[in-house]
Amino acid sequence: MSFAVTVIYKQISLTTAQYGLLLAASLIGMIPGSILFGWLSDKMGRNKIMDLDLFFLVFGINPIKNTYLQK
Repeated sequence: MSFAVTVIYKQISLTTAQYGLLLAASLIGMIPGSILFGWLSDKMGRNKIMDLDLFFLVFGINPIKNTYLQK
């Protein structure tokens, strides 16, 4: 995330306060995700959760990414 934030910081001219907030928000967002997906991994198994993650990556993020790249 820190590599991407550095590029974003330069491209959209964030202030240092906004830069810090963006980094903090990414770390804070990891807390509920790690709790939820850690619990799910215990219940369903790590491989099933990784398959679910791959599914969302391929069919969720890529179409969104492609719509923004067409502009």
